[in-house]
Amino acid sequence: MASGCGGSFKSDYSRSDSQLEKLGTDLSQTVRTTHPTDATLASRFDGYAARARKIESDLGKLTPPAKAKADLTKLRAALGVIAGDMSAAASAARAHNPRGYNAAVLKLYTDAAQVRSPSGAIRQMEGIKRKGGG
Repeated sequence: MASGCGGSFKSDYSRSDSQLEKLGTDLSQTVRTTHPTDATLASRFDGYAARARKIESDLGKLTPPAKAKADLTKLRAALGVIAGDMSAAASAARAHNPRGYNAAVLKLYTDAAQVRSPSGAIRQMEGIKRKGGG
């Protein structure tokens, strides 16, 4: 996935951005739908954390243009933070700790802003449009 090894930064970033968008959609659906069991929540949030870490890793293999380098660094750091939040939510659900789960999800919601800002900046710089218009 490294830019220059079969793809451009724009196309490779776009692929990761699509995965990031899908992760956000899936996460939102889990938080907003009926309340699954604690075991189901733990499993889902463990999966979301793994997906966030994979996206972070994939982005680390890219060679961004100079104009996108700082935003890509911020995005990767933010993905690490939200992956930790997702793992905390999974741990709290596994421990049947609704207060801990709610705190982790609230922190995740707050920290997600640190993902949206640099990812949006990179999309704008590279002229990448999301299917939903974002």
